[in-house]
Amino acid sequence: MKKKLLWLIPITIIFLLYQFIFNSSYDPTIKALATLKEGTIEDNYASFIPQDADQVGIIIYPGGKVSYEAYAPFAKDLSEQGYATFIVEMPLDLAIFGGNSADIVIEDNPTITEWYILGHSLGGVMAAEYALEHNVKGLILLASYPQDKHDLSDKDIKVLSILGSQDGLVDKDTFNKSKSLLPISSTYRIIKGANHAQMGSYGKQKKDFEATITEEEQRYKVIEAIVQWLND
Repeated sequence: MKKKLLWLIPITIIFLLYQFIFNSSYDPTIKALATLKEGTIEDNYASFIPQDADQVGIIIYPGGKVSYEAYAPFAKDLSEQGYATFIVEMPLDLAIFGGNSADIVIEDNPTITEWYILGHSLGGVMAAEYALEHNVKGLILLASYPQDKHDLSDKDIKVLSILGSQDGLVDKDTFNKSKSLLPISSTYRIIKGANHAQMGSYGKQKKDFEATITEEEQRYKVIEAIVQWLND
């Protein structure tokens, strides 16, 4: 009996991994798909670059199992503040399989001299790893935090962490403990009424709490916090 149970363990793990990896992703809203067409679509990323863009570039790593198109409204609105903004498409919509995806964006845009990497949820975990291993100016975490192996506390880097008060997916205790992994100079912002899913544009997400502000209001407040932080 014990041998049979031991034999079932790896099968169960494989089954769970299969379900996680190949289960359908959260699809972008109709508005997000329409907004994406206003940008430039490359093989592995989309870009929104204003004519008056300065030398600052922001690369977005999507959340786990969220299609990259879902961040088009966010990227477009952020670009309208004067920043070249890019959204990276991840293999299987999982940033863990594309941690160095920012490389191609940076290589394709040599005139940009100051890079920031932004990640939502699981994308934030991999953005933190990229920031640890590469020379970027800053890291922006949306509803996310670094893992223990991503200790940025001694790294010379600007960090902004934004969390919604209605976020139902981020464990608050783990989030608070992870602050020791970030520089003491890091900035933290809580967006009242904001939740996890509305950091993108893909509808509701399992286990998330209901937001008390609209997606558009949340996006405005998040971008406002980012712009203020960039200008500090």
